[in-house]
Amino acid sequence: MPRKNGVWINFQATAEEKQRLRSYCQQTQRAQSDVLREFIRSLPEPSSSPENKPEDWQSSPPN
Repeated sequence: MPRKNGVWINFQATAEEKQRLRSYCQQTQRAQSDVLREFIRSLPEPSSSPENKPEDWQSSPPN
């Protein structure tokens, strides 16, 4: 069911990724959209600093 003021996000995933999501959702009895929405909300807020670009958001190995 579409959410009020919602937008659609479409992206490609591998068959393995799709199956992994499907299996997780079956085990947790949750909708795929709910799981993905929760994941997006868990992402860190980007800072307004020009040094902090989206490509830098990936976790880096510990020093």
